[in-house]
Amino acid sequence: MKQIFIYFLLISTSINSMSTTNFLSEKDHKRLLLYKAHVARNLPYDICKQIDLLYAQLKNIGRKETFIKPKTTRGPWENRRYDEWRPHLTISNDGHYFAHTISKDPELLHTEAQNITTQIYSGHRTPLCFSPNNTYYIVRDTHCTYFSNLPHPTHFDLTNQKYNICFGITISNNSQHILFEGREAIQQNIPSYLLWTLDANGIPQKTALKNNLLHTMAVIFHPDNNHIIHSQWADELRLYNIATTEDTIISPKRDENVFYINTLTITPDNKTIIAKTDLRKFDTQPGYILFNIEDMSNITSVTLPQQSCHKDADLPVLSIPYKNILTHIINEGRTLQLIDHNAQLITSYDAKNDTHITALTIDTTGSYLAAGYADGTIIIWNLFGSNPECWDRICKRDYYPITALTFTDNQLLFSQSRAHEPKSMIGTATLWDVHGNEIMNNLGYNIIDSIISANGKTINVVSTTLQWEPEKASVCEHLFTLTTYYQKDEVLAQYGYDGPSLAHISSLIPEKYKLFHHQ
Repeated sequence: MKQIFIYFLLISTSINSMSTTNFLSEKDHKRLLLYKAHVARNLPYDICKQIDLLYAQLKNIGRKETFIKPKTTRGPWENRRYDEWRPHLTISNDGHYFAHTISKDPELLHTEAQNITTQIYSGHRTPLCFSPNNTYYIVRDTHCTYFSNLPHPTHFDLTNQKYNICFGITISNNSQHILFEGREAIQQNIPSYLLWTLDANGIPQKTALKNNLLHTMAVIFHPDNNHIIHSQWADELRLYNIATTEDTIISPKRDENVFYINTLTITPDNKTIIAKTDLRKFDTQPGYILFNIEDMSNITSVTLPQQSCHKDADLPVLSIPYKNILTHIINEGRTLQLIDHNAQLITSYDAKNDTHITALTIDTTGSYLAAGYADGTIIIWNLFGSNPECWDRICKRDYYPITALTFTDNQLLFSQSRAHEPKSMIGTATLWDVHGNEIMNNLGYNIIDSIISANGKTINVVSTTLQWEPEKASVCEHLFTLTTYYQKDEVLAQYGYDGPSLAHISSLIPEKYKLFHHQ
């Protein structure tokens, strides 16, 4: 035990001695990695796990006090069905700005100042999306779709929605291109697209788009940000060159069972596209095809076995970064499988009780997988080592069915749950670390919606109560409370992601190179 604390102090001291004015620098990351590698070589794997757990618990004691709860704001809402009146929250990746639809006219707010940056007049359920680089946002307004810079809004109209209704916005990873999916008011089943590119001054300029990608059902930007990959006619994939407007077919031989592709998702290694398809058999769940785009001149594909999710939780196939592993759900949501890119089974887990999977999320480093269940169970998989039989699973429990799980970039797990009743307003939100320790669980009562920024800096929570009118006993309205919790940048840097854990490093070191065997 004494040795454990000595090595724990070594790690803690090394972190504290490094710069915390911002996120750990590249030099500090290398230093910390060397410290951890030295410890991992000298201690068994089980002891490394204990040190990780102790370090997480002590670090989280300080982190709990870093969240600030500013003054809440309230807004009335009409008595509608749950799906109609539930507010929608949107947040920028850095957590500095967020938007909500509590009031009839959505608002864009600055997180720390809590001032209303602008009023958004929109009839859309999801009116706003932020750019990946946090420099601008796009609003689907009632009359038009427009572009605005941050932090000083500069308004640029992109298109008039009187004749072209906005069904979706896709932004390239480098935030340089904006792709607008429009539908004509009369023929809304035929999508067409418009493209804008930011100039040297950051102002969007209309870019020629051949045939407006007419009849395209799904789009995604290629990782090089110079091409668009889109689907046409069943499972046909095309590669569109933004500069030359050349549009070429790139998919292999077609699958006759596919009606059309409606969603394209690229894996974190940028080598594979996961295509969600509608099948010709309408009584079945969606199908999935993997397109390997590593060699654009020779694209191959693999059709995955049919998933079997619960009827109330149609979850997509997810890719685990840097491991060539995919999630796959069978047995009506009761069994979670992990398969490789050739659809071969790696490992599986069956729920012990009569429950089903309701939420899945994967850490951006590919180290952790979290699954939420209808009975409130949360299972965190530690995907360390090459042997799946040695992967640890931590089991935690919430009061209500898990409705959403999100991993942040600094390896925090944010869970949301809500009572099963259709119109229930009872819900919770909890922030965990990857070891299952609760960081925050007192985010309010009757939570109906919540969101966390990608960097883990900001959490927004909407809770509600019913307010009855004395004169009209049968009439009530929902009273919403919006609460924001955030970490200041200097605190976030101190408690930010500090590299792989000791257990992870230990699992990567061959046994013959570990010093404790020779002592």
